[in-house]
Amino acid sequence: MNIVLVLLILVGAIFVAFQYNTPDRINEKNIIRWSNEVWNLSNESRINDTTSKNLLIYGLGEKPLNRTTFNEFWRKIQSSTENLYVRFTHIMSVDDWVAVRGEVTGVVKSTSKPFNFSGGGFILFKDGLIIESHETWDIPEELK
Repeated sequence: MNIVLVLLILVGAIFVAFQYNTPDRINEKNIIRWSNEVWNLSNESRINDTTSKNLLIYGLGEKPLNRTTFNEFWRKIQSSTENLYVRFTHIMSVDDWVAVRGEVTGVVKSTSKPFNFSGGGFILFKDGLIIESHETWDIPEELK
């Protein structure tokens, strides 16, 4: 094999590896994993493992939620739903910010009524942890 061809393949592989492991891409992967583990697999311990102690989440209530009140919010949603599933349809990132758009499906336990709503958020990471989030999900009244 020609040495030039080998070098081109190697440079191409390094470029692809770098492109998909930049900090913003890593944060995209982190938010997908976080959503899957916290919401889809109902793993509450991942909330504290992946968020800053100074976490602030805007848009899920009248006041911003901190890590403690977000855990309470999470428990309320989990206890009132079955088969909750979050799926991102769009995701993009710049520097430490990740923007997501997606949909949530599941069943309300008390009524056995299926639900489907959409929304999104802007999530800020620092040192691999979520420190701030601005959410705009159209959460049905029966889940609030």
